[in-house]
Amino acid sequence: MTKTKEGLSCLVATGHLGYSPLHPETFWRGLEQFEPRAVIADSGSCDIGPEPLASGRAASSAEWQKHDIEILLQGARQNGIPLIISSASDTGTNEGVDQYAQIVRELAAEHRLGPLKMGLIKHDMTRDYLRRLLREGVIIRGLDGFPPLKRRDIERTTRFVPVMGVEPIMRCLAEEPDVIITSRTSDCCPFAAFAMHHGYSPDLAYFWGKVLECGSFVAYPKLVNHSVLGTIHEDRISVTAIHDEQRVTPVSLRKHAAYERSSFKGEAVAGGFIHIEGMEAEEVDEKTAAAWGSRFEPSPTYNVKLEGAGYVGHNAEYLVGIRSQ
Repeated sequence: MTKTKEGLSCLVATGHLGYSPLHPETFWRGLEQFEPRAVIADSGSCDIGPEPLASGRAASSAEWQKHDIEILLQGARQNGIPLIISSASDTGTNEGVDQYAQIVRELAAEHRLGPLKMGLIKHDMTRDYLRRLLREGVIIRGLDGFPPLKRRDIERTTRFVPVMGVEPIMRCLAEEPDVIITSRTSDCCPFAAFAMHHGYSPDLAYFWGKVLECGSFVAYPKLVNHSVLGTIHEDRISVTAIHDEQRVTPVSLRKHAAYERSSFKGEAVAGGFIHIEGMEAEEVDEKTAAAWGSRFEPSPTYNVKLEGAGYVGHNAEYLVGIRSQ
């Protein structure tokens, strides 16, 4: 794919699709005002705790998931641009991918959006595969100082999801689908994959995804589920707020680059590390800030994070009221 002087832009309407309903007014305004090349939304989070993955039940309501997908799908199809949804249904299970795909099919029929070419990206991680790795002496190391995976951990875990990188999404983009829905994915990777598919460097592409993954949280003041526009250029990335009362500043961009990170150096993703310690930022206009100086360092070996959850017990909560007479 070729790069243009104007750069490559995408519209981001939510930081967690379906968890709380997105605001359609800034989404439609963004489509009309900026003509982005894609609509991208992450639908996964660890903030919801382990229970949804262990149980296979989404933390988000089916009503809100349909609400968000309906708006994003209509906007993408009306503008002839792809819709990319990562980590389907909160935890990125294969069942979540199927659930979202069915919602898309039903909405496409309801709104007469015509036949859609969908790319569904699922994982093939199984309990038996992990057991075999341990039998063969493979060490599946723990994160942040935790011990390696043991056989008892596998047996106590209900569901596993590997956290994919950009490569499966890039292969899918090469087939030019109308909609892509993925299983568990590093939050920045759908954005990075779209940029790299169009020829932009990993150094900027991963960082672009890092600042866009939570949508309007990158802007000031923080407003939930309003749209922002992300643009990647040859030498920098920029983010533009769309809500009338929001703006993206060098400070808000810097703050969000380190959001939810244990280190100000950057973030590990499948296949490497995003370095942000050399980041520089500047104001472009009253709604936009730009940044540059990030760097992607590939890992000597390609490592993938494995998430899993299982039941270890049950909690019960009781509410008791006492009234004196």
